Amino acid sequence: MPTQTRQLNKQVTTNKQTGLENHGVITTKSKLPVIIKRNALVEINNINVSKNQHDIHINNKIKLNTTNAEKAVVEIHESVQIKKKQSDETVVEKKESKENINKNIEDIDKFYKNNLFLASDYAEDIYEYLRALEMKYKIKKWPLNSNVNEKMRGTLIDWLVDVQVEYELLQESLHLAVSLIDRFIQISSEVNAKNFQLIGVCCMAIAAKFEEVQPLSVSDFLYLCNNAYNINEFRQMEAAILSTLDFQIARPLSISFLRRYSLAGRAERRQHIYAKYILDLVLLEPTLCHVKPSLIAASACFISLCITHGNFNPSHWTDQLIYYSKYSFNSLKPFIGRLSRLVLDSRKHLRSVKNKYALKEFEFVSNRIVLKTNLLRILNDVKPHG
Repeated sequence: MPTQTRQLNKQVTTNKQTGLENHGVITTKSKLPVIIKRNALVEINNINVSKNQHDIHINNKIKLNTTNAEKAVVEIHESVQIKKKQSDETVVEKKESKENINKNIEDIDKFYKNNLFLASDYAEDIYEYLRALEMKYKIKKWPLNSNVNEKMRGTLIDWLVDVQVEYELLQESLHLAVSLIDRFIQISSEVNAKNFQLIGVCCMAIAAKFEEVQPLSVSDFLYLCNNAYNINEFRQMEAAILSTLDFQIARPLSISFLRRYSLAGRAERRQHIYAKYILDLVLLEPTLCHVKPSLIAASACFISLCITHGNFNPSHWTDQLIYYSKYSFNSLKPFIGRLSRLVLDSRKHLRSVKNKYALKEFEFVSNRIVLKTNLLRILNDVKPHG
């Protein structure tokens, strides 16, 4: 699929600007240069891989002058062949273990084997590693910092959602930025109302550098804040965040787990977008910041299944989804009601996420979901231990 470009020539409306400034978040009309956007993994076409990609060929025309050099080449060649054999044996073991899975469970990695970007041979190991990382980089229960209240955090993240939409940043950039904000403020004692927006915009800048092909520049981010901070303040805060987090940036994101679950559940596009809508609403809710991203993603996936099917039924959470998510339906129950309540309350305040998913590219799901109010009320009543 050809690389898509984005035109950063949109302007924040006067009404939006006034509303955000009333909450202490400074915005500005902006016109920024063209930025290249990387393809989403789900849009990358399958690529056929040559069966001989692992073969090691030594050019017979190359003549080495010394016996020692020839011996070295032979030893290296043998070492490579041994490593290749060990790798092949590991893959065989994984294939055999998958064959022992319940016949009702499909091997989704086998189905996407020819897509190099999904790394199907290593997908199980990758997600096992991500589950280990989310346990390593835990976020405490709210409140995270005595100097930050729910209104401050909500207003900042609501503004960051607008920034992400306005300048077409990746979904990962937004989610990673929120993760960095929460992880930083739970540790730092230097957080206050005056520098909180600077912390937010620096976290977005770090996340964009980590995720985007061509992120916004420092001057662009300062311009978004109406130049309320100078470049030295920006650099110092950016360095403080990275130092405080010991440069450990890549906490797993709920959107990454959701993509895995959507593959496992053969989700349709709209179902996947419903779940993404719920994940973005969770970003605004501080009392859920401590919940593991994989569990939030699984709960959102189940709610989107119910919305798509038009009814609440625990059987929507199939054996295949249990296998790939590692969560039973009972594990999801404490969060089904809480996430459903977020959707029901999404029209009351902090409307950036609702406005985002009212766009055509997101199939107007925040408007469509209004028709599912009765179902959401049923989901809201799901008891954690009922």
